[in-house]
Amino acid sequence: MGRKTLRVSLLLGAFASSTILAADGNQDFLQVVAGVHFDSRVSGGRYTIEELAGIARQKRLHVAIITDRDNATVEYGLWPLRKILRVRFSAGSIRDLGGRKYLDAYRAAQQRNANVLLIPGAEAMPYYHWEVNLGNALRAQWRDIFKVRNLHEHILVLGLPRGEDYDGLPSLAKGYPRRFAPSCLLNLLWLGFVIVALRLGLRYRRRWQPVNCFIFLIGLALLLNGLLDWPRQVDQYHGDQGVKPYQALIDYVNQKSGMTFWAHPEVEQRASIKGVATFTPAYYRHLLLAKDYTGFAIFWEGINYTGCVGGIWDQVLTDYCAGLRKAPVWALGELDFEGEGRPETIRECLTVFLVKQNTEKDILTALRTGRMYAARNYALDSLRLDDWSVRSADGESVARSGDALRAAHPVDIHVKFSVTEPKFHDLTLQIIRDGKQIASLPVPAPSGASSTRHGASSTHQG
Repeated sequence: MGRKTLRVSLLLGAFASSTILAADGNQDFLQVVAGVHFDSRVSGGRYTIEELAGIARQKRLHVAIITDRDNATVEYGLWPLRKILRVRFSAGSIRDLGGRKYLDAYRAAQQRNANVLLIPGAEAMPYYHWEVNLGNALRAQWRDIFKVRNLHEHILVLGLPRGEDYDGLPSLAKGYPRRFAPSCLLNLLWLGFVIVALRLGLRYRRRWQPVNCFIFLIGLALLLNGLLDWPRQVDQYHGDQGVKPYQALIDYVNQKSGMTFWAHPEVEQRASIKGVATFTPAYYRHLLLAKDYTGFAIFWEGINYTGCVGGIWDQVLTDYCAGLRKAPVWALGELDFEGEGRPETIRECLTVFLVKQNTEKDILTALRTGRMYAARNYALDSLRLDDWSVRSADGESVARSGDALRAAHPVDIHVKFSVTEPKFHDLTLQIIRDGKQIASLPVPAPSGASSTRHGASSTHQG
């Protein structure tokens, strides 16, 4: 019997994430509301870790997952002396503070803010590359000669147990492993320059002194640069490396027993650094190309490609059911809150974890196993998902969010939710199987402000 995927969405803005399974908020689990992806002052955010804890508590969040940037360094070196003639732009990051001090700061903040669970993480920037257009120099368009691409393609890293694990996150700032390339042989040529210059200097000390000094200094500079700039498996000078650097990050985090979630995969980013333009196209296609990541983030800008019916998420889940992936992937709500705008916006896109206890261990387990659902458009201000489960026809087997169900067909699908505030539009409940909508059920919105409970139960073959 082949695997099937099931997920549910409410077109008010709530979005429940699961495969073959369901999100459940019954008596067995606590529903813990969390904000994911805050930036503190460690990496340029407006608020300290403790201030973010206070904002989260004020806005009725139980958990704040703060993911500061692992590094914030952009560097360009001029060929052929890239390690000597270079420009570097840098901002605050975990790398500057150090992983151990970063975790110590969390522990100290947690002791003073017991009402909100603080969980540390990182927003990893493993890669960017330079695009150089010399034609713009001929046209005197100086600002358009250099452009940084893919700088804002990020992955959220969660669950790393040690500070050293943060320090070792693969990135261009840290440096990828070195490799041998034919260009390495040029170091022999530069060494020859140095030797020739020294011999000529000893033999013709006065007559050839200016020429010898010039040859010696050029050879020494090229040799020193060659030793410092030994080719690496990934660098920023040889065009788009595709998914390779991101897969290296994912593999590293998996080795350290952590988790990886693609951040804002549908967002197109245009910005500038010290007058240098940056451009990052939406990178949702990388969710299909990369392997073994834990999930991806649902962002406030939309789910036009990732979470839509038959979209990237459904395609990845179908690959899992076909045995092409080791595990399913999950969706979580993402804020990317740096402190700009009103603090009320942190309730726009949230994640609800289904746990036995509100502890860091239980939250991380829920993240890893998919026992959660995401809510957009301030949905949690008026909506609660009480039950989302799949049951065998005899009622003996039940699967909820993150579970797998082995049962002969047919199976019963149960969905129950509460609406606490009236909305301008009625709700529509969608049930999606294997990337196709199999049910669309209208749910009238309540006319008053009283709490209303809705339930749906249906039986599906195949």
